Amino acid sequence: MRQYLYTSAASEGFQQLDMVNLLEASSRNNGRNGITGFLVFDGQKFLQLVEGEQENLDALMERLARDPRHCNIRRLDDRATDRRYCPNWTMKRIVLSGNDAAERLGKVLPANLPLTMQRKIRSFIEQSAALA
Repeated sequence: MRQYLYTSAASEGFQQLDMVNLLEASSRNNGRNGITGFLVFDGQKFLQLVEGEQENLDALMERLARDPRHCNIRRLDDRATDRRYCPNWTMKRIVLSGNDAAERLGKVLPANLPLTMQRKIRSFIEQSAALA
């Protein structure tokens, strides 16, 4: 089993309905393909953690590369793991807004995520807050 953490940028014109459609399709497809994880969207950029069998994650990344709703995919972390950190989330959306986003994130993220991954996620959140 593997975990991928990646960021991407929303394409110009990305709207709330696009997010609803993306979450519905992701939850359905991920459940079928044994992929779990979460998605953070700051209004401009996505950060996503996905976990599952490598062939399923690779197929997901290939589909994402063709998805016109986002661009500039950049993998931040790619690691082997012997367990799921988000076993019940086929696609959990973590909403960030307000000055307490980092604090709220700490309450939602799985506490046992590897420390280096937590740091990368928090860095994304801090950068997003600085740009808001």
